[in-house]
Formats: sequence, C-alpha cells, structure tokens
Amino acid sequence: MRSFIPGIPSLADELRRDLVLGGLCLFLCAGLPGFGLAQSASQRLPLAPLEGEELPIATKHLCEVFVQRMTHLGEHHWSGGAHLVCSGGKGSFLVLRLPVAQAGSYRLALYATRSPDIGIIEVSHQGKRLGQPIDCYADHAEPSGRIPLGTLFLRPSECLLRFEVVGKNRSSSNYRFAIDCLDLVLAKETASAEDNKNSGKSFQEIRLHAIQVCDDNGERSADISPLQVKAWVDQANRVFAQAGLHFVFDPRRDGPDWTVLKNWLVNDLSGTDQGDWQRAKDEGNKAAARFPKKMVVFFRHGPGATPTGGGFSSTDCNFVAMPGFHQTWVGDDQNINALAREVGHYLGLSNTFAKEFMTVPDAERYFKEHKRDPAIFDGDGLGDTPPDPFVRAFQVDRKAIKLTLDGVTFPLPRDNLMSCYLDSNKKLSRLQIQRIQKVLGTHPHRKLL
Repeated sequence: MRSFIPGIPSLADELRRDLVLGGLCLFLCAGLPGFGLAQSASQRLPLAPLEGEELPIATKHLCEVFVQRMTHLGEHHWSGGAHLVCSGGKGSFLVLRLPVAQAGSYRLALYATRSPDIGIIEVSHQGKRLGQPIDCYADHAEPSGRIPLGTLFLRPSECLLRFEVVGKNRSSSNYRFAIDCLDLVLAKETASAEDNKNSGKSFQEIRLHAIQVCDDNGERSADISPLQVKAWVDQANRVFAQAGLHFVFDPRRDGPDWTVLKNWLVNDLSGTDQGDWQRAKDEGNKAAARFPKKMVVFFRHGPGATPTGGGFSSTDCNFVAMPGFHQTWVGDDQNINALAREVGHYLGLSNTFAKEFMTVPDAERYFKEHKRDPAIFDGDGLGDTPPDPFVRAFQVDRKAIKLTLDGVTFPLPRDNLMSCYLDSNKKLSRLQIQRIQKVLGTHPHRKLL
C-alpha cells in the first residue's frame, strides 16, 4: 500500500521492513514449543471487539482513511486480522460512530497499533478528552495492547468518538495512527429521554434484511459491515419514529438479517437509466423475494471498477439499493441519512426538489425561462413541503436557509428528509407521513411488511 504523503514511507512500508527482519526468525522458530508473541492480560484482545475497520465513520478532516490487513505480521495478533489507518498531519481527525442501543455508563478501551510512523492522538467524546494523549510510537510495528479510556455516559443519539492528531514523538517519522478495535462494555443501564418519550407510543416494526452483493466470482464486493448498516438503521429509526415506524436489524454476520449474494446483475444495479433496467429490476425483485415480510436492502458495488456512491428505490421495485457506507459523503461528513432517504423513496416519498442545479445563476435562469413560476421547483406536490430550488453549492452550508431568485425568496427545506441538504436533524412533514401510511396500507408488497 503506497504512502498518501509523497516522500514519507507508509505504515505498510514499515510493516514490510518488519517482515524482512522478522521473517527469518519466524522461519527458524516455527514449530518450536511455545513460540509466539507472549501476551499479558493488557495485550489480550477483547471478547466482543468493535472492529476499527468496520465501525462507521461520521466525519474525517485533512486525512485519508483505509483498511490494512495484517497478514505479514500475523493476523491473529490483531482483532479481525486488520486495522483502520488514518493518514494525515497534525490537526487531522477522524470521528467514529459507536453502536449503542441503550443509554448508560460504559467502560471504553482502545486497541491500536504501535509503529515507527505513528503520531500522538487525543480521544474525546462531546468535547471532553478521554484519558491522556496517546503516543503509540515504537521502533517496530506491534499491537498496542489495551489502552483504557475510562467510563463515559453514552446515549444512542450521541455516540461519536473523535480521534485527533495533536503531535508526534520526536523519533516518529509521521503523524498517522491505526485503530485495531474498541472494547465497549455496559456498566450501568439508564433509560434515556428518548426511551421515556417513546415509551407510550405504538410502533409498526419492519424487519430489514441486508444483502452484501458481489460479482459471481466474488470480486467487486460492496464495502459494508453489519455495524455500518446498524448506524444507518439507527438514524432511520430516529427519523421515522415520527411516522410510528421502527426498523429492526440484527447486526451479526451470522444473524438472521445478513446475507452475502454473488450476482453481478444485482451488483451492477444503478437505476432506471441503465440499459437493462427491467432485467436488473426483475433479478433484484427475485432475490428480495427470498426474504418475505422483510424490507430488503442490497449493498452493491455498482457498474464499473469504481464503487458507486449513490442509492435508489421506489414503489416500483421491492428493494432498496445502497452503496458502501464510506462511499457516500456530504462534504466532510459521511451521509448518515442516505439509507433513511432511500427508505423514504421505498415508502412512496419523492424528492422535495424537481431538478438539481450546480449554481445560483443556473437556477435563476431556469426560473425566468419558466415565467417565474415557483411550482417548477416542487418535487413532490405536497402542500406542506415548499418548492425546493436545490443548488448543489448550498448543500453543505448549514447557514443557508433561504435562496432568492430574481426577487423571489424560497425557504430551503434543509431539515426535510427528502431534501439533499446537510442537516443532522431530518424530519418528515404531516403529508409525507400520510403518504407513507397510505403506501403501507395499499401497496401489494409494502402491506405485507
């Protein structure tokens, strides 16, 4: 794996150096009784690790992130045989989402990788530093062992852990860091405000079945993990609670809601514009029919060599098509609302916008060409979602709440689920909820969920 910083050796380069130095020892000592890395209690891996390479990334800043297999140094010394590498400079940071279902106090520990090119990092939650700055410099690559981060109170909606590079050891050649896994143990449960608020509500449960798709030969597999699906499902539940819906997903690879499918046609799904859409849709519906009474979500690679970042669904097909978790971003933020939005399409909702524009002049020109009729920007025809002249340049600017075109001001529906604006608190309108309920009651497939 090449370095992301010209002239600086990558972590992989250091691992290869260790392989050269250690390979002879491994060869000479293989088969000797007791040979191997001795592990103290602090070095032993947790029984139920949260793998760094599988945890959902919420945001990243001034860094590149990639997964590295530890094959050449003995995969069994690293949880899952791999770690997540963040390559950047001082001030770069990575934010991960933790899968927390119940509010309470949790004991947290980090397992990282020590190496000659590792920086010093601080770990924090909601602006509060956990423990002391962590210096994982070593003159050779090795597991760090257990690094306790203390006990913290977590809620399902606030489980973001920030890793920031604050410096480096004077002997280190770089600022990158590598996360093997986290150990998160519930110490004391607490009923959250959200639990209390929803305790008297009646919810319709919809079971979600996740299918990780690859080609027939096993290649071009979608980059997705059950924990990443769970993060998307948790966000969808926060949005659709307004409609009385709750999506259920068991985030275990050997659980009842996870399947791997080898099917190049489903793996290439890209929507109604693809040349063989009808054939691809029929194949998708056929695969989804294997899981009756479930909402089936295909996580696919998409056509070509480069993974797609887009998803789609509609009431015309009996599945949701999604990209890999880390293939879809809004600015520096992972698109945590992507699944919820496509589920909205699956349940009969349309975009708030009728057309996308790259710049304000493009939108203004279009407005004038259509006699300044605001209705040309209306994507869903619902009376309580305003016309949305969606301009891509405004997507990530949270302060942009209105747009004026040729003297006419349009409020931007930033917080509506079916808009494409960056907003962490997406909502559904009253008429959107009514449309969802109608589809669930009348659609020949959706009413069976």
